[in-house]
Amino acid sequence: MKEEGDKGVFKTIFAPVFPILGEIFAATLVINVLGFAIPVFILQVYDRVIAQAGISTLQGLIIGMAGVIIFDFILRQARSSLLQNAAMRLDATLAKQLFRKFTSLPLRILEHRPSAFWQSLFHDVDNIRMALSGIAAILLADLPFSVIGIILIIALAEPLAWALLFIVPLFLLLAFLSSLSARNSTKDERTATMRRDALVSEMIADRTTIKALGMGSYLGKLWEERQAKTIDSSIKKAARADRYHNLGKTLLLSSTVTLTGFGAIAIINQEMTVGALIAANMLVSRILQPLNQLVLQWKSLSAARQSYKRVVRVLDYPEDRQDATLELERPKGKITMDAIAYHFGDEENTPVIRGVGASLGATGLHAIVGPNGSGKSTLLKLMRGLYTPRVGRIMLDNADMSQFSDAEKLNWFGYLPQDTRLLSGTIKDNLSMGPVPPSDETISKATKIAGIHDEIMAMQQGYSTQVGEHGDNLSGGLRQRLALARTLVTDPVVLLLDEPSNNLDTTAEIKLARLLKKLSEQRTVIMVTHSMKLLEICDSIMVLERGQVKAGGKASDILPRLKGVR
Repeated sequence: MKEEGDKGVFKTIFAPVFPILGEIFAATLVINVLGFAIPVFILQVYDRVIAQAGISTLQGLIIGMAGVIIFDFILRQARSSLLQNAAMRLDATLAKQLFRKFTSLPLRILEHRPSAFWQSLFHDVDNIRMALSGIAAILLADLPFSVIGIILIIALAEPLAWALLFIVPLFLLLAFLSSLSARNSTKDERTATMRRDALVSEMIADRTTIKALGMGSYLGKLWEERQAKTIDSSIKKAARADRYHNLGKTLLLSSTVTLTGFGAIAIINQEMTVGALIAANMLVSRILQPLNQLVLQWKSLSAARQSYKRVVRVLDYPEDRQDATLELERPKGKITMDAIAYHFGDEENTPVIRGVGASLGATGLHAIVGPNGSGKSTLLKLMRGLYTPRVGRIMLDNADMSQFSDAEKLNWFGYLPQDTRLLSGTIKDNLSMGPVPPSDETISKATKIAGIHDEIMAMQQGYSTQVGEHGDNLSGGLRQRLALARTLVTDPVVLLLDEPSNNLDTTAEIKLARLLKKLSEQRTVIMVTHSMKLLEICDSIMVLERGQVKAGGKASDILPRLKGVR
């Protein structure tokens, strides 16, 4: 079954280039046939023109070769264009599938790998494109047609044909050993590069903290260490490639000396002519040169092959459900947790959530509190469907959450993470990035509910204001409220908020409390918070400790026990 899946992925990826492959094959065949015209021309010049002083024959041969050279140039240009076209089509298909896959993967898989891994996958697509459109692809295309050269050598210089039985296998063995070396060295280099890039990504993302706490000196030493390992692995990779390339050059020179020596003996014994020896040397060079270059180019082919395997492996990852089985009416928003448990990684890991059972809504304002590390944020992600419970199940109204598609959950749930980040672009862009672009009326309605419409309109650029990287051009409070407005664009029935009062002053916190209370009249609002102002307006409070429900019930019963806890 796995093999059939791989074949299916292969067909899907390469389907756009199948129509071009026939044209590339035909062009390569003609190019290689024309390429053997030069040795035949040399043979004729030595054995017929020079020996018989055939000037008219020479003129005819030169005119014919001029046509061959021009036609060869045209075909090579056409083949290069076809290869680039095929590579671009493949790149477009593969990159599109990879991006769609990235947005469809479960959150637990996305979080399992560092950011540098996902970034490197898109570089892998570039590696594949460059390998297919570069000299390595041309060498591979020409290689099968070396058989034509061997047949010509047997016909023109039979006494030297036996040498190819030793020389060609030696080059093939060298290319094979080069591929093994390239595979290992490319893997080592990529690992070192990913570790360095992961550190750089973290430094860029946390540059404010690094600057404020003076962590540059420590991180500088760590970066130097990882950079040194990256350079070292790159140097080792280049040294191995150069070693095999130099061995190939040596073998090529040795082959020329050997063939010329035995050819001279054959000429003395009148078994072949001088023209045949020269033509045979040219043919052998034409056969062996691609093999020798392939030894050098194998590192790019090996890198492309490993890149392809990594991309295909990711494309085979399981996805969240994308399509709805049946179009359902808008739910009421009741969330029921039935003894759910969740842990990260292997079964041996300690569960983050253990045996949580509760029923929240429909409608109302509900809070989850507890010490750091108690599983509050994880529980919100489970409710949103970003994680799937390892044990138990979560119900929306009376339906198991696992049956719903991503599109349905996006329409029914609004989710505000604790670490609020906006994407580079305008304010309107950040409010329009859902699966279905909202109307201007919908956007303004969401910002009015969040209480920021007037503030946005007071800006010089209004909704066209650039928010900057991660929203850094905006104040923390506005960024938080804009993120809240983004969750309201789809008019969700369940609103999940993780520390929504972050970055808000007292006045803004009071306004948020009023807003959430109003929103909870028509939808279920569930929030993680330590703000007493928000807890005081809640209908119910759940207390988590070490992933278990320590207490829960009406806010009026739980709140007195939480006084002083923030």
